[in-house]
Amino acid sequence: MNKDIFDGFTVNIFFDEDGDYLADLVELPNVSAFGATPVEALGELITAWELMKECYQEDGEPIPKPLKKSV
Repeated sequence: MNKDIFDGFTVNIFFDEDGDYLADLVELPNVSAFGATPVEALGELITAWELMKECYQEDGEPIPKPLKKSV
């Protein structure tokens, strides 16, 4: 997967107790989405992240950047 899609944020995908797959950005857990499959959840997360970035821009706020990860 191209990390640029999520601007360097870490993606987490897991199966929940309701039978859905949830995908979120680890550093921004309020950006999340769900789907019937991991691929569907990831696709919805892409949409959610794009919409969230638009909201930041419309509000005149900087788009968050992930913290640098130490290796």
